[in-house]
Amino acid sequence: MGMGRDSISSLICSLAVATVGLAGCSGDDTATGESTSTTTATTSTTTATTTGGESTGVDTVDTTGEPEKAVCGDGIVSVGEECDNGADNGSDGICSAECTEVVAECGDGVVSGSEECDEGAGNGDDQSCTSECLNNVCGDGKQGPGEGCDDGDANADDAACSTMCQPTGCGDGVVNGDEECDNGDENGNDKACTSECKENICGDGFQGPGEGCDDGNDDPNDACDACMPIACGDGVQQMDEACDDGNDDNTDACIDTCVEASCGDGYVWAGNEECDDGNADNTDACTTVCGPPSCDDGILSGDEEDVLRSALAVEILDIAPHFS
Repeated sequence: MGMGRDSISSLICSLAVATVGLAGCSGDDTATGESTSTTTATTSTTTATTTGGESTGVDTVDTTGEPEKAVCGDGIVSVGEECDNGADNGSDGICSAECTEVVAECGDGVVSGSEECDEGAGNGDDQSCTSECLNNVCGDGKQGPGEGCDDGDANADDAACSTMCQPTGCGDGVVNGDEECDNGDENGNDKACTSECKENICGDGFQGPGEGCDDGNDDPNDACDACMPIACGDGVQQMDEACDDGNDDNTDACIDTCVEASCGDGYVWAGNEECDDGNADNTDACTTVCGPPSCDDGILSGDEEDVLRSALAVEILDIAPHFS
């Protein structure tokens, strides 16, 4: 059994009332050919279309309110946001505090992309973070904090700049170039290695270990000889010494005061003196000719009464045969 137009309109109105809670229908809509009835509420829209007296269906679209407003920082990428990493926004180098994607730019003070560091205006090739936003390290060719030099790949312990980024030279503890030695902080002109990194030797003018002096020359007649202060007994005859045999034997030709042995010095010169009491008393056991008293020594000594008479008698006896 067919349905008239009025019946169809009533059906549509009933569906609308049941669906969206309308109070009632406003009346019948009558048309010839095609007719369309549309009822709109604040929360939904219902449309019924009839073609040639038949209904094609009913569609309902939810329009319960405005679209939700984007909240930057909620971790949800909403309309108008390029990114949203929640609490990490503005610090992760990926998403800014305004929910826009961060474009890595060295010097903006934010470490992002391939940057190792970024101190903003504090970047610099002589700073801990270079102008390229890389950590300043020894060997990068940029002299950073704490470095005395940095020649990059040319750094070497035998080059001008060491592998520790410190200038090489005397005192660095490494023997370089024409250095003979280098004991670092132990270098010194009174040490085995001088402050010029030369071995401390006798004659260099520096009194090194084991040296009593060093006047920088080889003159044996000055105050320092062979890097020892001149002294009697050193075996070297100095200008004010009569001799110096380097020993303390007082029976040889040179006594220990560097004076040549002689009668009266108080020392018996072996092979030359029979005695030496060191005095001029000819009445004792040793005369001034360093021999014991004797009648023919020409010296009145001991119990001799008249040395001249005895001497004259001897002379007379010697010449008497010539007068016989």
